[in-house]
Amino acid sequence: MEMSGTIVDHIIEIKDSLPKKQRQLCNYIVLHSGEAGMMTVAELAQHAGVGTTTVMRLVQDLGYDSYNRLKRDIMSASMRQLGSSYGNRMQTLSFDSKSGKEHTLEHVLTDFRQVSVNLLTQNNQEQFNKAVDLLLKASWINVLGLRSSQVAALYFEYAVGLFYPKVRQLSTEQEYLFDRLLLLHSDDVLLVISQWPCTKKTIDAALVCHRRNIPIILVTNTRINPIAEYASAVIDTDSVSSSSDILPVMAVMEALSYEIGKRTAPQSTENMTALEEMLRENHLILWDSV
Repeated sequence: MEMSGTIVDHIIEIKDSLPKKQRQLCNYIVLHSGEAGMMTVAELAQHAGVGTTTVMRLVQDLGYDSYNRLKRDIMSASMRQLGSSYGNRMQTLSFDSKSGKEHTLEHVLTDFRQVSVNLLTQNNQEQFNKAVDLLLKASWINVLGLRSSQVAALYFEYAVGLFYPKVRQLSTEQEYLFDRLLLLHSDDVLLVISQWPCTKKTIDAALVCHRRNIPIILVTNTRINPIAEYASAVIDTDSVSSSSDILPVMAVMEALSYEIGKRTAPQSTENMTALEEMLRENHLILWDSV
């Protein structure tokens, strides 16, 4: 349908002329567009306190032929309102350069402290445990993170690879990404690190795995990430507005690797002991001060 702004803008314009229940539904969508863009008809009706018939009536009144089309546009509008981590960082840099009040290290650590509170939710803890179960159950852990998310993907491979051999990195040699996806099986798992704004190739790769019944674990900075719709586990750092967006993702990678090491002990500790001995014997690491 044609409109000058987003669907949320349109809903704001017309909602006061609608019947009471539809107006109540509109108010919920406007205030919770991110969540509404991820819900089924029944879920939206329940959260808004209306019946499913009210939802479908609004779909028709807004000129849509299906609820899924409306849901897609609500999600798109929410993403546009959200902005991006790039924009937030630019705004922060601009403001801080003018004010000059707070020391940079203090600013970053203060920001991360707040992000840590957002990260440590009951849902994230449940999703974290589910993610680790999927990782350990899989024949192979396949890790994917592109652009700014690549550093977290590479770190996870390094941290877990110290003691757990079943990790494959998909984030390098991107021109062969889909060739390598073809080799994955349903008993594997795809660990995706995808920060907003999302990389299209990452979304496409996750969709390929979903269609082939390969479980997906998503680590993201916003629940409205399109991959969340078909991921088996989603850890949402809720940090898209943070100026230090990569820090909570790295914290999740560290926690995942630590938990895998803990659950696979004593084999994990034996592997790291063997590695340390090999490094020492071959003089690859300086153990003593010179």
